[in-house]
Amino acid sequence: MILFPLDNTQYLAEALGAWCGTRTRGVFSADTHYSVTANGDMTVTVSPGLAWLKAGDFWGVSAFEKNAQVLTVDTADGELARIDAVCVRLDKNLNVGQLVIKKGSYTPQPPIIAAPVRDLDYDEIYVATIMVRAGATSILASDITDQRLNESFCGLMRDGVTGIPTAQLQTQASAIIAQIQTVLEEAIQDVQDGTTFMLRTIYDPSDERKDIFSELAGKAQKNHASTTNDYGIGDATNYGHLKASNAIDGTSGENDGVAATPLAIKTLNDIKVTTNPASMSLYVSSTGSDTTGDGTEQNPYATIQKAISVLPKHLSHDATIYVDGDTAGGINISGFTGAKLNIAPKTSSQIYHMTGRVLVENNHCPVEISYCYSDYAAVSGTQVFTASNNSGITKVVNCGASTSPVNEVSPYGADNFAVLHVVNGYRVSGFGHAYFASFGGRVVVQGDSGNAPISQPFRAYNGGIIQILSTSFTQTTWASQGSVIVKSTGATIG
Repeated sequence: MILFPLDNTQYLAEALGAWCGTRTRGVFSADTHYSVTANGDMTVTVSPGLAWLKAGDFWGVSAFEKNAQVLTVDTADGELARIDAVCVRLDKNLNVGQLVIKKGSYTPQPPIIAAPVRDLDYDEIYVATIMVRAGATSILASDITDQRLNESFCGLMRDGVTGIPTAQLQTQASAIIAQIQTVLEEAIQDVQDGTTFMLRTIYDPSDERKDIFSELAGKAQKNHASTTNDYGIGDATNYGHLKASNAIDGTSGENDGVAATPLAIKTLNDIKVTTNPASMSLYVSSTGSDTTGDGTEQNPYATIQKAISVLPKHLSHDATIYVDGDTAGGINISGFTGAKLNIAPKTSSQIYHMTGRVLVENNHCPVEISYCYSDYAAVSGTQVFTASNNSGITKVVNCGASTSPVNEVSPYGADNFAVLHVVNGYRVSGFGHAYFASFGGRVVVQGDSGNAPISQPFRAYNGGIIQILSTSFTQTTWASQGSVIVKSTGATIG
């Protein structure tokens, strides 16, 4: 039996080790002993410190490092994370102490902390662990976890059987940290989502400590700057707004529009974005106005194109534009989808004239135009009534080309796989062809009321198709380059 210390007695190291054996593994203090900090690269700094390790069940040793040490973390993997440990180690075989970074494993994922080795060869404590993120090029402060109070890895050195409950303290501290982290993460997410939080330096730069919501309450209901020259300008009474233009595109109408109040935005949204919740009717009249009209029967527009411009691009239900009397301009119907778009006389069978041509292109809905006579003087390469690149059928009923063309062109044409169905088409003299189809377009002819002879009433070109349902012509036809002219029963040609 070894008794230590006795007077006038020589001892081996084993006796001093046994005297220190009553002390548990751990650091002397968690304040400054063996603290680990990041350096902004792949190294960390470990402060000086004093710790206790176990050489055996009855043999304790002190581990004293008097200088700060810089340790290098191994290069991170490009795809997998790992957890390294800053380890204070006793190598029992070499009989030396070591301060090292113990490299973690890449399996499993997410990574876990390997247990300290405490056997016949080594005795270890972890003062910190380091999350080495996949692809990391530096160690951040947030990557380092202090383990000095965690008794599973380290703990505080103490004497005797009863000591400081560091495990309980560590659990409580971890819970508080986790709670704070949750609150911070929610706050950050709210800032990113643009919801709850706003930096006080922005909404209260003068430190007036006012309630921003109370300060703003009611102000949106006051008068708004609304003339051409003072959009965006406000004073104590009038709160300025941006101008919402009436223009359909972004390059015109800069001087039109209204102040962008909530009501104005809703109005524009109803017109430009939403679909028609029920069947829709608009009115055009030779006595109407595109400036002051609103498209109602009592206050009609002056042109058909104005009525088309206010229709929603997606028609949930049929929409009809009723025309009363002659009108300026032509018709360009483009970009519509959904239900059917009709253009018809207000009074049944009443013919109305317009000065422009009719172009129906790039639509995914059926279109029908009736009793429309165009006074457009067609030039070479154009048709008066044209359908192009539509998935829905364009139908013109009792319509006509009433002005002789500049060159020999066609009053009715279809191309780019569009279908134009002509019922009782009319044209004056001078046209080279009455019906023209090209590039996969199809013209369906159902009756013809032309009052002038024509040398080639039907012309199909470059894969065009003309289908004749019921009409009679004594003249010849012409087709080329993979085109087809089909005659149904009851139709005669030549």
